Amino acid sequence: MKRRRVLEMALRVETLAEKNYTALAGLFPEAMSLFALLSHEESRHADIITVAMGFLDVDALPPEFSIDMVPLIQETLDIGRLLEKKIARRDITLDDALDLSLEMEETGAEAYFQDIMRRESTNSAMNYVKQFYTDSKRHADLIREFMETLEMKRAGTLRRTPAGTSRPNCWEFKGCGRQPAGIFEHDLGTCPAAVEQRLDGIHGGMNAGRACWVLAGTMCGGKIQGTFAQKFRDCRRCDFYKKVREEEHEFFQPAAELLLKLGKYSSDKK
Repeated sequence: MKRRRVLEMALRVETLAEKNYTALAGLFPEAMSLFALLSHEESRHADIITVAMGFLDVDALPPEFSIDMVPLIQETLDIGRLLEKKIARRDITLDDALDLSLEMEETGAEAYFQDIMRRESTNSAMNYVKQFYTDSKRHADLIREFMETLEMKRAGTLRRTPAGTSRPNCWEFKGCGRQPAGIFEHDLGTCPAAVEQRLDGIHGGMNAGRACWVLAGTMCGGKIQGTFAQKFRDCRRCDFYKKVREEEHEFFQPAAELLLKLGKYSSDKK
């Protein structure tokens, strides 16, 4: 199978995923923010593939690109078609939708060939493949986070830290000193979390002080981090992120809801 055929299959996967996620956003209002975000990103992927196929040097891709990716891309497409059928029949629960979506994203990430991810390459097509791999892994993390939060809400244990209890902001917990008038603000710049007013009050924090994982330019591990797309997996391992989840419990707001508040995507996609 020619390598261009692989990109054509990938385009079908992304287009079907966008369609499914748009439908699920309408079917499950409680998960609208998650599915609307995923739909938005899959639409972007489809647009990228459509444009890129007109100019990419696909033949410069390694031969194994077409050999190794095809079965997994086909498997991803099959999962998407199963999800499409369940949506059409209205024979689907939110749990089914989340499980199938997670399976589709995880299979898609594997399809974007992990061995290729480790290669150094200046080929444009390879760079797109690497980006889609990263995005699929992040989508899976977003779905897992939502599923974990949903499970806590269903448990209904009302374990939220009582009002009046100290809820440290990230700069207080981490001691980065990048808040306004902080000791490192002049040298390292003001942390976006300390001044992002659109997330003020989220999880009881000041500005985005308790939602820093959805912002670019925050500091973690001694380094200023990049975009949400690049950092979310690491943030999920962060002790501060875990502390906020534990303190907020079923009132924790998933990343998809926070990104909606930031205007990163629209929930009104038709």
